[in-house]
Amino acid sequence: MWFDISLPTAVAGCLGIASSFVGSLYLLPRSIQNLSHDNPTRIWYRFGAVSLVCVGTPVALFLLGKTGTTGMPMLEWIGIRKEGLVSATVLPLGLFVTLFLGPIAHHTFSYFQEPVIVGRDKNTSLLEFLNEFFPNFSSNSAAQLRNILVAPISEELCFRACMAPLLLSAGLSNSMIITCAPLFFGVAHLHHAIDHVRDGWSISQVVKVVAVQFTYTSIFGALEMFIYLRTGHLASICLIHMWCNLLGLPPLSFLNAHSPVYEHRQKIGLAYGIGIVGFIAGLFPLTDPSIYGCKLWMLNSIQN
Repeated sequence: MWFDISLPTAVAGCLGIASSFVGSLYLLPRSIQNLSHDNPTRIWYRFGAVSLVCVGTPVALFLLGKTGTTGMPMLEWIGIRKEGLVSATVLPLGLFVTLFLGPIAHHTFSYFQEPVIVGRDKNTSLLEFLNEFFPNFSSNSAAQLRNILVAPISEELCFRACMAPLLLSAGLSNSMIITCAPLFFGVAHLHHAIDHVRDGWSISQVVKVVAVQFTYTSIFGALEMFIYLRTGHLASICLIHMWCNLLGLPPLSFLNAHSPVYEHRQKIGLAYGIGIVGFIAGLFPLTDPSIYGCKLWMLNSIQN
């Protein structure tokens, strides 16, 4: 299968995917939309809406393609294949675990420091440990399912696995796809401003938070698209997304003199440095397309 499309058609397709993904969340009954962001009922309704988009988008992509002996099977285009799967689930995730050595060190020192400060029993259960070690680990099961499973899989399927074939087939270079495609992902997260306003946030607070979120999601989206084009595996980028959602934004509070872990700031800072250097050093070698039998990266190189 291959896709014979122009650049305007590819861009329109990506805009359609992003619009459908976000728009589906606002086609729910008003009574559901007015519920809080973490309300289980609202979350489950949104699961249903996003599921329809996750089914419809690959189907639409399939109908847009042309069958034949050239190109790749449809499932391979969207990163569902066996070759290199084990490596794809280990190596890219390992890169991002390395990148987060700083936050891991921060949370570790914080976890073992707090019993001394607040008198908490050190013999905590696994659930209590996860709640305190991972900032985004929620006791709300529906929210946890959304943050760690549904959102990563649905977003990676739609914004990476289904957009990449369109942009590749339109002749965009790898660098252009990595740079521009994440903007669809970043803009798609701007709708969270509506929730913030509904929750009573001031306009200045909303603008600051949304600006940070847009920047972070765009950079993250670029890294994810890079990984996808190099590995050709949906599983690899889903696992990375799950890991990043679990830890959240890297905390810098250890630099604050009032932080419980301030005394460990040099060790935490060193962990940040080692993680960043290790990530950069391993980024290209550990995502070599030959490891995964990936055709996407070379397909684009041949076209350009």
